[in-house]
Amino acid sequence: LKALDHANPWVRIWAVRLIGDENRATNQEVAKMVALATSDSHIEVPQQLASTAARLAPDNAMRIVAKLLIRDEDASDDYMPMMVWWAMEKACGERPELALDLFRDSSLFDRPMVQEPILGFVMKRFASDGRREYLKACARLLALAPNRASSRILISAFEEAYRGRSMMGLPEELIAELAKSGGGSLAMRLRQGDAKALKEAASALKGNSISEEDRRRVIEALGEVPQDELINTLLAQLDRENEATLMVALAALQSYDDSNIGSAVVAKYPEFSDKIMTASQTLLASRDSWSIQWVEAIANGAIAADQIPAHAVANMRRHENVQLKQLLADLWPEPTSLKRVDEDEIDRLNGILSATASGGDPYSGRETYLGRCSACHSLHSEGGELGPELTGYQRQDLDSLLLAIASPNAEIREGFENYTVRTIDGQTITGFLADQDDNVIVLRPIGGQKIVLNRAEIKDMESANVSLMPSNLLAGLDDTGIVDFFAYLRSTQPLNVK
Repeated sequence: LKALDHANPWVRIWAVRLIGDENRATNQEVAKMVALATSDSHIEVPQQLASTAARLAPDNAMRIVAKLLIRDEDASDDYMPMMVWWAMEKACGERPELALDLFRDSSLFDRPMVQEPILGFVMKRFASDGRREYLKACARLLALAPNRASSRILISAFEEAYRGRSMMGLPEELIAELAKSGGGSLAMRLRQGDAKALKEAASALKGNSISEEDRRRVIEALGEVPQDELINTLLAQLDRENEATLMVALAALQSYDDSNIGSAVVAKYPEFSDKIMTASQTLLASRDSWSIQWVEAIANGAIAADQIPAHAVANMRRHENVQLKQLLADLWPEPTSLKRVDEDEIDRLNGILSATASGGDPYSGRETYLGRCSACHSLHSEGGELGPELTGYQRQDLDSLLLAIASPNAEIREGFENYTVRTIDGQTITGFLADQDDNVIVLRPIGGQKIVLNRAEIKDMESANVSLMPSNLLAGLDDTGIVDFFAYLRSTQPLNVK
């Protein structure tokens, strides 16, 4: 108790930490920590208070959290809001009524740390649980919101937490509060099974009355709560020029088992940009009937066989369809053995790089990187998030680079394993496990939009234990192209490009 009052902030910090190490606190200790949370000006003291609160009984934790939430000066701190949430999340999970009690003080809603990010986090925590008790807690939290700004944050968070899940059967209290707050977006009303919203969606998607962002939200909702009568409306979205909308449309269409989807995407395939082509490969490989349509077009010469990536062929081979397997075998005979480490390719690349006196042209190499790597990897803030971020990777270690590029299956980094999921209605999707909870899993395939799958619709799920990165990444490049590629890949800073 004396240490908690000490003039030296580090003594106060250690006193708070040691209390947490006991996983309990006396009433006097809690009262002292609440006082520190109210007034201590040394930022690491409230940070430690948040950390210790996560170890205490929920009622004591929330007494400390209540004071940390109104420290407006800490809202912009890099760590403080997330540390407060760490303490708060445990209490929300064990005793949701304690969080609701905090928000009975309507002034709390307008506090900077609450507005961003705590309020949305609380709603997501309740909604993600899915049990009636927690869904009713969502309703009570909405009822406590004192203004439309707070209601919008809560509804948006609820909608995000419910991605991929039907909103049919929500508690009456929650339905009433959602309606009172405006019912949410058109996309949210679609998830609720609102017949009027379905008509509005059909009309909105046919015209240009909604923003492109709202259009994507509606399309996404129609992928998560399929409506067969709107398949043609969704297919029409493939004529739009906005690539982000095309990506969402391709992801949504995967939820529908209809042969017209395969034929429409195959017909448009040659017109797509590289980015959209990659996303369409995920769709076409996901159902055997679509894969057959795609492979037949390739066999007929309408689509070049040498432009189909190895990972797409591998995904199609996961189907059990005999006709498809024969078509694939005719076009791409399976190798008799799969070498985990391709020493011949490593030696070839090493020889090319060793024999070149110049350092190569990183500007030319950047174009190769953008075309072959950026769909998955980010380097110097350019690229995707599907694979490991490369800027902090040891890119001067040539041996490691060559092994990773020539033999991607030799070492798959933890967290980047890919999974194959088969659904009850015949889908087979391979990608990284981006997120999951008790109700849904979220897969992220190569170059594609995140795909949300309801666990109740999953037949089986297994780790593929292979990398999604193709082993022939540098196929078709001449020696100069390879040297240029490595010049950019090993560059220490972004290039000065327009």
